[in-house]
Amino acid sequence: MEQFVKETNQPLFDRLMSIYESKDNIPYASKRGNFLYNFWRDEKNVRGVWRRVSVDGYKEDAPEWETLIDLDQLCKEENKSWVWRGTQVADLGGGRESERVIVKLSLGGTDAVEVREFDMRRRRFVRPEEGGFFVGSGKTYLSHVDEDTLLIGTQVGERSVTRSGYPAQIRRWRRGERLEEARVVFEVEDSSVSASSYVTRHGERRLEWRVCQKSFFSSVRYVRRMRGDSKEGGKGEEEEEEGWTMLEVPETASVSCIGSFLLVLVKDDWEVGRYKFKQGSLVAVQLESFLQEPQRSEFTLLFEPSDTTFLQGWCKTKGFLVLTLLDQVKSSLRIWKMQEQDGWVCELHQSSPDISTINVMAVEGEDEDQVWLTRSSYIEPTSLSLLHVNDLLSSKTSFFDEAFVVKRLPHMFQHRDMKVTQHFATSKDGTRVPFFLIARDLPASSSSSSSSSSSPPPPRPTILYGYGGFQVSMLPNYQADVGAAWLEQGGAYVVANIRGGGEFGPAWHRAAMREKRQRAYEDFFAVAEELVAMNVTRPELLACKGGSNGGLLVGNALTQRPDLFGAVICSVPLLDLRRYHKLLAGASWMDEYGDPDGEDWKYLKDISPYHQVSSSARYPPALFTTSTRDDRVHPGHARRMVANLLSAGHSRVHYYENIEGGHGGAADSRQRAFLNLLAYQFLYKTFEMPNTQE
Repeated sequence: MEQFVKETNQPLFDRLMSIYESKDNIPYASKRGNFLYNFWRDEKNVRGVWRRVSVDGYKEDAPEWETLIDLDQLCKEENKSWVWRGTQVADLGGGRESERVIVKLSLGGTDAVEVREFDMRRRRFVRPEEGGFFVGSGKTYLSHVDEDTLLIGTQVGERSVTRSGYPAQIRRWRRGERLEEARVVFEVEDSSVSASSYVTRHGERRLEWRVCQKSFFSSVRYVRRMRGDSKEGGKGEEEEEEGWTMLEVPETASVSCIGSFLLVLVKDDWEVGRYKFKQGSLVAVQLESFLQEPQRSEFTLLFEPSDTTFLQGWCKTKGFLVLTLLDQVKSSLRIWKMQEQDGWVCELHQSSPDISTINVMAVEGEDEDQVWLTRSSYIEPTSLSLLHVNDLLSSKTSFFDEAFVVKRLPHMFQHRDMKVTQHFATSKDGTRVPFFLIARDLPASSSSSSSSSSSPPPPRPTILYGYGGFQVSMLPNYQADVGAAWLEQGGAYVVANIRGGGEFGPAWHRAAMREKRQRAYEDFFAVAEELVAMNVTRPELLACKGGSNGGLLVGNALTQRPDLFGAVICSVPLLDLRRYHKLLAGASWMDEYGDPDGEDWKYLKDISPYHQVSSSARYPPALFTTSTRDDRVHPGHARRMVANLLSAGHSRVHYYENIEGGHGGAADSRQRAFLNLLAYQFLYKTFEMPNTQE
């Protein structure tokens, strides 16, 4: 790696490293008890440190962090390439903090994790022989019942995992008990995606849930009210199977609880009792009433989508529900006040003043009304605010008031004269497809806020990025590496909000599922053609870029429209739709793509890039990257695609496989910088761009 960097572009590599390891990056934190916890990487801590600081200390310019786990030191001691995958802790309520924490570590960046227990007071891991919880590497699911009991699903003998590789059984595992001897309390069919179970707390009430995820987008849920912990005496709940009720909501719905209310996000039109809720609506109902008589329960409609406005997510606090909405892919917020007796009152609706993405997260769940608010755009650095919802409402202040900002990224690339504009392309079936364009000296158009009487700028090298699947939305966010390596060099960057994503709710996603998948690719091609029509770029200067499902997108761009693109960057991709369901987690995606063993292969073969490679076509230069440690999308997709292209006589194909990194492609900042260096050097060379990095 070092030799390649020196021979190609050491200044760019150093610039990327300075961005990824900057001490000015925002230390996002989660609150437990009196402390805020953060995982941090920088030049000194390559793999990272898990640390904490007091709430007041966090607000200071230079917080005095207390290190709890040094991952670099752990890697040296154990001679293993650990990647941090987070922590879990028992929710004790009342502001109490557990002395022990579950830590998840991934070997080389895989989805599979090793589970350990860490003693916060003694600052060390608790060995199994000392009663500590420990599970070897696997795709493990777990949740706390209390400090000494876990609900866990992992590889434990036969029938313990599904064909998708996720847990098929849930065990109730008590401290000191061998995992193999823990009782199986919930089990699903091998054909299901996964089983899970967890406990939620709402004030003094606790609920236990069991979920059978039948497919990627459908689940059956069971719930019961917990009476107490087994350690308090009497017959433990782990020995009982009474009190369970199946939740009578559509299997495609998402559910959550706040206080005594059940929240239901409707993804299919739902008729219940005297109510009819349209797809994309969010409704609230008293949980106890709904469990007893769902058809006679009283519902409150908290959100109903319009033609352009959809629900992105929500955040629950002690007394409020904060909704994040998307209106033409631009963020706004709506606050509902929860009143146990009088129902719900809408208190506030505010829109972001510019093209930016807003995310809201509760500081401490339903125990208080403080929230974190992050705001990010393509050219304005991300900011983090900390505010109390009640204070906001009483003062009539804006969510976006600078007074609430506690952390902010500095500008990390030269953004002067750069603009962000939103435009629309018309797809093959007439659908209007939005996209964001970021560049200097943008050409004037009817959908652009800029205008100029001077001659338009010449076409420039352009990256078109897309995903288009699994209802994932492509929203504005600050990407300093794109700014430094591409925008500063005079390139344009474009993000396409094609069908298959979630930018316009469930219908936008379903419009490109299964046999309708081609629509996502037609949307992408329409955006590319619009960029050429706007004189932003020319086909020979247009690169398309995508990873994972986005790798399937650009793989189809390569095979279907080689005339429209001058370069393709395809990362950790899915490319073989004939065999994908037999590799790793692939079986869980049949809801999205279809079943190639049946009639679905008739349409799947046409959108399977591996099967559409032609020796007579002239493909643009392509760079494929993957990871040996990717245990979600098998690296065989990229390997076999490259071999197929080469055997068909196509020589302008480049390939790089990182030996670790998992589905993210990189295990640390150096690997991340190297992957991006490869991609940008590939584009600089292909488009004959000068390197102006200093």
